[in-house]
Order: sequence, then structure tokens, then C-alpha cells
Amino acid sequence: MHRRKAGKAMLAAAAGALAAFCLPGCSSLAPNEVTVGLPRLQASLDERFPSQLQFLGLLELTVQSPRLSLHVERNRVGVALALRGTERLSNRAFSARLELEHGLRYEVADHSIRVHDVRLVHLGLDGAGSDLGRHAQALASAVANRLLHDKPLHRLRPEEVERLRSLGRRPGAITVKADALSVALVPLPSP
Repeated sequence: MHRRKAGKAMLAAAAGALAAFCLPGCSSLAPNEVTVGLPRLQASLDERFPSQLQFLGLLELTVQSPRLSLHVERNRVGVALALRGTERLSNRAFSARLELEHGLRYEVADHSIRVHDVRLVHLGLDGAGSDLGRHAQALASAVANRLLHDKPLHRLRPEEVERLRSLGRRPGAITVKADALSVALVPLPSP
């Protein structure tokens, strides 16, 4: 009996010490970030490709082989895409390689990390006629925006969202790391 009381007293003392240690910043028991690894992001993007596009009935395009890269120094994500197309009037085939870069934002409505601020970094074009060549930059930007602008790159699962709510947290700033995205978790606003 004496041993049981001593055990309970020791457990109570340990709990008290832990509470005294944690109470000033109890949120330290909740996670401060969630990471989404590059393989998971790549798999999410791969689901949307290949993609078929038409422009004004004059061009038929197939976009495929997306490859993500993470640019820590600019806090941006890179995407390289292979493009094959046909000019309908001349029936001339061409290929291109687009290198894009974009920022990220969190969308509360559907709990997704979305692409924003898409920029064309490089365009390599082979086999296009001179008319298409003159308009290639504008066309590449239009393709990039149609395929990626405001599209979800990752979506939190309902159980992840609920777990964060139960911890009093919500997603905040998104930071690009060498091999993952880091989503800061911030306290929910007071009701």
C-alpha cells in the first residue's frame, strides 16, 4: 500500500513538473510545421499529365513529363514540362521544353497548397515555323498559366485538417526547403 502511494506521489510530482515546464508555452506540445516531401508533390502533379490543349483551333498540344524542383534561395517551385504540338494550318509538328517557376499559397476553402505567380524561365523550341516562333514566348506563358495557375499542388486530407483544428492550429506561411515544402502551423484566431 505504501509503495502504491509513493508511486502515485512520484507520478503527480512528475506531472506537476511537466505542467510547470509547459504551461508558459503550452503550444510547444503542438507541432509547429507540417512537411510535404518532394516525392508526394511530384506524384500529385503526375496525376494531371499528360494534358491535351488546343489554342484557337490552330494548335494542338500535348504536355507531359512534369518534373518538379525546389528553389530554396527564391522560395519558389520549378516545373519542367515537355510539350509536343501540331500547327493545324501547316500540319507542322514541333516540340518544346518549358521551364517554369511559381510561388505557393494556402487556400482555406479546400485546404490546398496552390500554385500562383507562374513565370516562364526558359523555352526551348524545335521544329516550329517562323510564325509560331515569333509568338512562342506568349504561347508558352499562356500554356503555363492554363495548366498551373491556381491549381492545387497538394491538398490536406480531412483527418489532417481535423487534427490541426483539435490542436488549435492552422496552416500559415509556406517555405520551400531542399527536399520538401514546410507549412508553418500557427494558432487559430480567437473566436
